[in-house]
Amino acid sequence: MADTTSVVPGWKRLLQAMGRRKSLEMMLSQLEGDQGELKRTLSAFDLCLMGLGVIIGSGIFVVSGTAAAQLAGPSLVISVLIAGLASMLSAFSYAELSTMVPVVGASSYTFVYTTMGEFLAFLIGWVMTLEWLVGCAAVAVGWSSYIVRFFQDAFNVKFTEKTTMAPVYWDSTNNSFKVHSGAIMNIPAMFIVLATMTILCVGVTESKMVNNVVTVVKVVVILYINRDNYTPFMPPTHDGNFGVVGIFKGAQQFFFAFIGFDALASAAQEAKNPQRDLPISICVSLIVCTLLYGTMVVVLTGLTKYPNLNTASPATTALEVHANTKWLRILVGIGAIAGLTTVTMVLQMVQSRIWVAIARDGLFPGFFGRLSPRFKTPINGQLICGIIAAVIAAFLPVDILSDLTSLAALLSYFLVHISVVVLRFTKPEADRTFSVPLAIFRVPILSVLGAIICIALFVLSGGQNILRTCIWMAIGIVIYFAFSIRNSHLRYKDGTVSEDASQQYEDMFPPKPYTAESNSSKDGVTVVTKGSQVESHIESHMPPSPMNPHDPYLAICPAKPDDLPEPYTPPKNGHHGNY
Repeated sequence: MADTTSVVPGWKRLLQAMGRRKSLEMMLSQLEGDQGELKRTLSAFDLCLMGLGVIIGSGIFVVSGTAAAQLAGPSLVISVLIAGLASMLSAFSYAELSTMVPVVGASSYTFVYTTMGEFLAFLIGWVMTLEWLVGCAAVAVGWSSYIVRFFQDAFNVKFTEKTTMAPVYWDSTNNSFKVHSGAIMNIPAMFIVLATMTILCVGVTESKMVNNVVTVVKVVVILYINRDNYTPFMPPTHDGNFGVVGIFKGAQQFFFAFIGFDALASAAQEAKNPQRDLPISICVSLIVCTLLYGTMVVVLTGLTKYPNLNTASPATTALEVHANTKWLRILVGIGAIAGLTTVTMVLQMVQSRIWVAIARDGLFPGFFGRLSPRFKTPINGQLICGIIAAVIAAFLPVDILSDLTSLAALLSYFLVHISVVVLRFTKPEADRTFSVPLAIFRVPILSVLGAIICIALFVLSGGQNILRTCIWMAIGIVIYFAFSIRNSHLRYKDGTVSEDASQQYEDMFPPKPYTAESNSSKDGVTVVTKGSQVESHIESHMPPSPMNPHDPYLAICPAKPDDLPEPYTPPKNGHHGNY
């Protein structure tokens, strides 16, 4: 008799698991029935200030100096406009998707899970961990530089390099990491991360109040500076930098300055009216920040020669060449410190919320998804995020951190654009409070253009940065196959998600056509032979055989009792019913 325990080949089952998708309906039902819902305290005004709070800071106060000094010179203002355009296109896609799925941790991860499957969703969630953790550390390093200069200008207190400089740096000449002999760790950078982590553990309402106050201080300081004595506008091309090429390279590096707008999508479940307020706050924040960035870059490159801006604190450096500006350096230092404080805070907030979303899907340990009973905040993820970011900020320099953050953001934004295109065809009937404008035959042209720009800027980042990003992604792949694929909630057959996933698998690997000759009956026992539709149906609904040690799916995802279906009972008298 033929072996009735034949199963679907392991590689096919592995592809099935990697391609599992969550439907929009399941995400929305999770939103309605979530027992651990976060408090809805954020209004449209709060969301706008949150967007301004996280965007204004990293670009103006950290990366603008190195981008101007090394890549574009005064023409960096054009780079800002290019980066702002790319960010605005990404914001349109984010706005459409975030109003369709206003769940906790709404992000590239959430959107890709709906459109492209579990494996890519986890991978982009892992890349976003790089984006937010490393981005937080980069901003903290900039904060450290400004606090050191502020104490020097205001109180004539000088800190030693041993406690304010990262001990590791990248030697671009030899393409290798080097160690500063006189540096131990960047203690101020570590301090600001841990301090903002403590505020966030208390709750969003309390951190929102701090964010609103210091955001107003930042905007006032930026608008106060108004100089226009910059020349030349576009330095000649040299060693692949400056000129037209330098403008686009500057746009890639300056893209780091705009990553904050997607933080608003991640806070969707804490917004009072996400469908209305999220598109407004995202677009308003980006428009205001692009205008302020352009103005500030013109001012910085006009106050001093652009080579002098090659520091982590360009705003105060630009004023040092002018006499009687100590009071202004102090004022700018206060604004920079306030700005980078809020950026550090919001980046940590977003990271912990993304971990909540991943943990609730079973792809991270449930520890990350638990909320504090008292404060209703993801305190476990908040603590882990703060500690890791603090360690990174203490030992690595700002240039490496900012480049990695930009690359991670470009990858996640690219997949968001693709998700919009996919959902336009797979879910045309879905409720869209906001839609990306300018569509031809359902294809959102602006989303397609945004995806092309993201890939182009990614390629311009350089081989070393791309290699580091690939290494990080390889680590994520190991984690997925070691833990996530085994514990995904879509693995269990207890709801519409798993039924949907099963249907997706049958669409990928349909059963073979039924042939009457393939089945026979002997002594009242049905013999199921290879190639019959009955055998194919059994295969598509059975877990891997525990007696097949070479099954790759079984090696990664050993069967659990809850996974096993009811035993198959052959029909009597050789009659197969509908089969």
